[in-house]
Amino acid sequence: VAVALFVAMGIVEKDKMITGAKIAEGDVIISLKSNLFRSNGFTLIRYILKNELGEKWFEEKYDKTKTWGEVVMTPSKLYHAAVLALTGRYGAARKIDVHGIAHITGGGISGNLNRVLKVNQLGADLTDLWAPQDPMLKLQEYGNVNDKEAYKTWNMGNGMLLICDNKETEG
Repeated sequence: VAVALFVAMGIVEKDKMITGAKIAEGDVIISLKSNLFRSNGFTLIRYILKNELGEKWFEEKYDKTKTWGEVVMTPSKLYHAAVLALTGRYGAARKIDVHGIAHITGGGISGNLNRVLKVNQLGADLTDLWAPQDPMLKLQEYGNVNDKEAYKTWNMGNGMLLICDNKETEG
């Protein structure tokens, strides 16, 4: 008896596939705000908190309502519904032509965004990102982590970047 296992990730029409090939000079980047760390930089997070607060850092109070363990384990925000609303679910019309997507996990903003932009040998000037949340700033302070390293390691408040045609995002 043969048993087949099929796991579906999703169905997309061929004309809606997002490959990065359409990314062009003048496109805009829309940042989707993160809840906190997502799944990146936890080795550094644990190292900093252990050095600052001790072996049981996860039991130490972050504020009046949460421990550091609760803060660090804040569930990630999922973006699939927002992205599908813009790009159009299967059989639905596309609202915005998204040219590229960078999911900001390990490697931070620069590593993940550059991986998408290098398809067309482009760069980006990010001028209006979400601010990092307070726990990220506190970790930078505790661990003496400079901004360059923090943005390379963590998402710093920006969980996903959507690259879109500037004409479609105006107004």
